[in-house]
Amino acid sequence: MFWKEIYESNSELYNRWRLVKAREMLSNKNDSGTIYLNGQYLVAAGQQSIRIWNGINPKLEPDGVFSIGKKYATKINILQNNIIATCSDGIFRSWNLDQPLGAIDQPDQATKISKKSLVSLEILKDMIIMGDIEGVVYVGTMSEDFDVSMKKKIHKGPVTSIISAPDPVGNDDLVFTSSSDYTVKVLEKNYKY
Repeated sequence: MFWKEIYESNSELYNRWRLVKAREMLSNKNDSGTIYLNGQYLVAAGQQSIRIWNGINPKLEPDGVFSIGKKYATKINILQNNIIATCSDGIFRSWNLDQPLGAIDQPDQATKISKKSLVSLEILKDMIIMGDIEGVVYVGTMSEDFDVSMKKKIHKGPVTSIISAPDPVGNDDLVFTSSSDYTVKVLEKNYKY
């Protein structure tokens, strides 16, 4: 009964909320699992494709669409001039944006990182940090191929989130990982737990 009274007393406010219409963009026939926005591109990944819009004020139709295979992208980001994606088949994929958006086809790089699904991704300067569904964290850099410099199981469940923040007492950035095992871990200097 309590919530009904709150709703009735604020019905005019709630009605205004319902009148707001979101601007729609065609992202995928399937659900868009993850999106990324920087100053130049909006990228959305569905179950089997990635769609990209040039500009943060996109048209309804994307400027480029390309397949990622039978698996789906779990997280996407842009590093330098590359779209990077962690995928449900444990593969790290990268596409170079130096070509026209409509011409992007196959990934420029596809590196098997994990036997299980990669589910989280963070970029810290030139480091790429990923986590998989079994609680393993991977740290590496992108060169010709993705080079893993650290691989360690630190959680008992999937690595659900990775974020970085400036260290308030030092010069390095801190990296935090969280998991469905109800823990948050902090990556120390030199990227070790």
